[in-house]
Amino acid sequence: MQRLVLFQVSGRRFGLDMALAKSIEATNVPQAKGADWRNRGTLVVDGEKVPIYDLAAIMGDTTFTHDARNRKVILVKVQGRYLALLVDRMDRPVEVDNDLVEPLPPIFRGPPRDCFPKVLRREDELILILSPEGLGRIAKHREGV
Repeated sequence: MQRLVLFQVSGRRFGLDMALAKSIEATNVPQAKGADWRNRGTLVVDGEKVPIYDLAAIMGDTTFTHDARNRKVILVKVQGRYLALLVDRMDRPVEVDNDLVEPLPPIFRGPPRDCFPKVLRREDELILILSPEGLGRIAKHREGV
């Protein structure tokens, strides 16, 4: 069995291994239309300023409007550094059979596969499972770190 936290970004549902989510924070950070994908403010964690990454903007959605009151930040730790991921809405955690989680088909390559290496087949829905490591590599590369 796997425990996943499900969340929504731009009207689509995604998942994350629950063990990777260090905390889930309420926020009132609105989606800034046309702004930089990482320009959403910072959180202070263990004395360190952690940039908030907007998953909707990272995925190229800068036009979808969201109610800022429902937005949350999922804090994860990747390769020794924290990432704060801004999502539109949190769903309830789920426990799923291992056989329902499969590798993303090989037709997908590059950043999509790095960020979402697995998919959950649930009822009539396919839910991409986020890999913070893949997202961390992309964020690090985009920052020029």
